Amino acid sequence: MIGGNFYKMAEPNNMVIYDGDCNFCRRSAEWLKTQCDVRTMADNEIDLSVIGLTSEDTKTSVWWIEGSIALQGHKAIAKALKTSRKSWKLFAKIIEAPLITWISAIVYKWVANNRHRLG
Repeated sequence: MIGGNFYKMAEPNNMVIYDGDCNFCRRSAEWLKTQCDVRTMADNEIDLSVIGLTSEDTKTSVWWIEGSIALQGHKAIAKALKTSRKSWKLFAKIIEAPLITWISAIVYKWVANNRHRLG
C-alpha cells in the first residue's frame, strides 16, 4: 500500500476496476472473483493515474485492465467472463457477438445508470 490506502502497481494484468462507493458494483466484483480468474479493485484502493484512468471514468463504467489494454463497460465484463472457470465464457462470447454487442452496450448503460437502485 502506498500513500495510505492506495495500491500502486508496475503493470496491472487481468484486473477489474469498479466504483468502490457503489454497493451493486462491490457485490458484482465479489461475484466475479468467485467465478473468474480476475483481480478486482475498487477505484478508491488504487492509484488510477498509473493506468491512465480518473475517478470520473470509474464512477461511470467498470474497467478491464490488461497491461496497456483498457476496456470499459460491456466489453470489460465480457473480458472478465472469458476468464471464467465455469460456463460464463459462453456468455462472454454472446456479449461480444457482432449482432449482439450493440444490445449489450445498451443493457450495460441501463444497468450502470440504475446501479444505485439495484444495490
